[in-house]
Amino acid sequence: MNILLVGDSVIDNSPYVGEENCVTTRLKEKFPDANIVNAAVDGYTTKDVLRALKKKGLPAGYDYVILSIGGNDLLQNADVFSIPGVSSEKKVLMSQATAKHDRIGRVLSLYNGKVFVLNLYFPFLDESEFGHTFITEARRTRDRFNSFLDTNYSYEQVIKLDSLLTEKEDFVYTIEPSEKASLKIANKIFETINGEKIKNSGNEQEVLCH
Repeated sequence: MNILLVGDSVIDNSPYVGEENCVTTRLKEKFPDANIVNAAVDGYTTKDVLRALKKKGLPAGYDYVILSIGGNDLLQNADVFSIPGVSSEKKVLMSQATAKHDRIGRVLSLYNGKVFVLNLYFPFLDESEFGHTFITEARRTRDRFNSFLDTNYSYEQVIKLDSLLTEKEDFVYTIEPSEKASLKIANKIFETINGEKIKNSGNEQEVLCH
């Protein structure tokens, strides 16, 4: 089995927790016989992933692709998204991020592997440091992006980190997945892929019966 990881520091969190405690390592422990390639890069935006796909392409033969991208697009424009209300600038930036994400998903789907996307979690932010308005608007922005994912992908394709990473201990350096979160994410990916394998096995049996 071949698994490709694409995206940002949600997957490439080794700079924050160490190689031995990162998502990729935990996932390799779950799938010891699988070929797992981590093409995620800390700090990547949707634009970076598209550029990498265009420049390097992807080798064929992946059974599953795990995509985590979009958070840095919103983070880089936090000054805009944190302003209360709906503005044309917010709409444009959100439209650009979702359009690029859509293009990435379409490109990855060409490689015949099943694509799963991680939605955006919301870290524990100290209101005394960030302010109520910033946190409220940031959460709304996250919800809009996740709503796009729910609309653009099937229910089974979206791995919901927003309901998985809900504790303060799930984060380090304010927004990055912690050691605890690495295990949670790896477990969820493992559960999702195994569920897909069981479903496909059932479908094959159904075809054989007919």
